[in-house]
Amino acid sequence: MSWTDRFAGIVAVSVAIAIGGCGNGSQEPSDAPDAQSDVDDDAAPGSGAGCEVVDGSLTIESAQAWQDFVDSGCDEVAGNLVIEGIDDDAPAELAQAAVEEVADDLRISWNDALTNLDGLSSLTSVGGDIIIGQNDILENVDGLDSVTDLDGGLSVTANQALANLDGLGSITDPLPYLTVRNNQALENVDGLGSITEVSGTLLIEENTNLVSVEGLGSLTQVGGDMSISDNDALTNLDGTESLTQVDQTLWIESNNALTDIEGLGSLQEVGWDLRIMNNDDLPECLAEELAAQVDVGSVVAIAGNDADAEC
Repeated sequence: MSWTDRFAGIVAVSVAIAIGGCGNGSQEPSDAPDAQSDVDDDAAPGSGAGCEVVDGSLTIESAQAWQDFVDSGCDEVAGNLVIEGIDDDAPAELAQAAVEEVADDLRISWNDALTNLDGLSSLTSVGGDIIIGQNDILENVDGLDSVTDLDGGLSVTANQALANLDGLGSITDPLPYLTVRNNQALENVDGLGSITEVSGTLLIEENTNLVSVEGLGSLTQVGGDMSISDNDALTNLDGTESLTQVDQTLWIESNNALTDIEGLGSLQEVGWDLRIMNNDDLPECLAEELAAQVDVGSVVAIAGNDADAEC
């Protein structure tokens, strides 16, 4: 492959986000076709012989653009890695890339044709947030199972075919926030089992088919608000037994099938409000028992549950 052909492939990936080129991270980026040190003419595509670092952020908007990135062999993105708008005619799978580190955010969103993230299986470190949202046919996130170092928060929203979060099980760092919202096929959050602390807000909301939160079994403390709300199939809160403290408001609201909250039996303190409301099948006496055991800093609001049920 000639330098001209290879250079055109890399530019096709980088133009959309003006990354300034692939390099070794120590040189000024060059637009000149004679920047021969960046890519070796004799190297096979994807060998990684020519590119170590993408000097800036990178946006991928098609399966072909991803393939061009794979062929570059880069193992680090020095800014954000954004994969969005992949809407090819056929369902798309990401080929295996060499990338091991993203310095800032990993954003995977608005991809109508993306089915999995297997092409990211070498990724171990993300310096910002992981945001996965609005991917209509994304079935799993197993390709992220090597990520052990996450410095930012985690958001998984509106992925209508996503059945589980199993690929997130290696993330152990305390998170500044955690959002799992409006994933209509999601049945459990077992992939979150290594997370022990969320320093900010934790939201588990609007997941129509969620039947279990046992994946929260290692969680001990939430530093902001915590909401488990509008999950129509959730019947209990088993899996929250390790939780002892919520620093701001705890919302348990509008879970229409919820009948049991004994999983919160270890909860000792809620810094602001405790609000257990509009859970049609939850015996109100169970909500009152929980409120009696917890030190609540401000308002206790219990209403709209099953006031006639016995405990």
